[in-house]
Amino acid sequence: MDIDKKPTISVLMPVFNNQDSLRESFIQVYDEYRNNFPHYVLEVLYINDGSRDNSWDILQELQLEYPEYISTVNLTRNFGQLGALLAGFKLAAGDSIVIMSADLQDSATTITEMVQLREKGNEVVIAYRQDRQDGVVASVFSKVAYGMARKANPQIPKGGFDYYLLSRKAADIICSFQGQHRFLQGDILWLGLPTAFIPCTRRKRKHGKSGWTFSKKLKAFIDLALDSSSFPLRMMSSFGAIASLGGVFYAVLIFLQWLLGSTPYYGWSPIMITILIIGGALMMMLGVIGEYIWRIYDILQQRPPFIIESINESSASSKDAEI
Repeated sequence: MDIDKKPTISVLMPVFNNQDSLRESFIQVYDEYRNNFPHYVLEVLYINDGSRDNSWDILQELQLEYPEYISTVNLTRNFGQLGALLAGFKLAAGDSIVIMSADLQDSATTITEMVQLREKGNEVVIAYRQDRQDGVVASVFSKVAYGMARKANPQIPKGGFDYYLLSRKAADIICSFQGQHRFLQGDILWLGLPTAFIPCTRRKRKHGKSGWTFSKKLKAFIDLALDSSSFPLRMMSSFGAIASLGGVFYAVLIFLQWLLGSTPYYGWSPIMITILIIGGALMMMLGVIGEYIWRIYDILQQRPPFIIESINESSASSKDAEI
């Protein structure tokens, strides 16, 4: 980068039915920028991920009001958070990209800390959830999911993270990965780039309901389990070994009872119980194997993770501002 050019910070916000918080989210980021890092060029990049409310109309209004700061991208449909983030990584103009929630649950004051740590040479800055105010169910799910992820990668913070900064280098590497069913946080830490961690509190949602439904949480949990470790496969192998040993033990027991002139168990109940347990376990194992096969098939299809319908760029995304 030329010395007479200001570096650019892109604040990337995926949007899904966030009409009530979009204006306030921009104002908070803008105020933090003006007060603490005005020596940068700011781009606030909103990716509309198939919102069904008035989010896109509001984003267009904001872009017209603040064309020098706001860029808006409209995807053709809802591609999910990963697709929206990948679109943002590719389109962001920033030398550094801050990934932030559009629902006001992330505090904009943390951006300044991220920028300062980026200036010290960190390629990744992670604001991990030290505390959260968004409900017991979300907290319990997060602890269980990230507890499993930490067994595969102890570097993952206990509370997990969705609020972070990536250098352009880190974002480009992430975009080179294949597959649309991935555990993105694990991918980020897998890079091995210089990484800093700072604590943050996830605030209670101010407007509307979360789009993070149970089905999406379940999918994220499955992606985490299958993508972060070989635990599911090892669990199947372990269960198979235990079942085999149990079968040998059971056969020896029957043989000994036969030598003693008696039959150990009568009726069809023991047989049915054994068949149901083993049959259910086999079906579960086939399901896990099917998930892995589906992910391989997904990669082979090479479908794009997102499709863009329209883009409105800010002046920051088209050129660097001179000092």
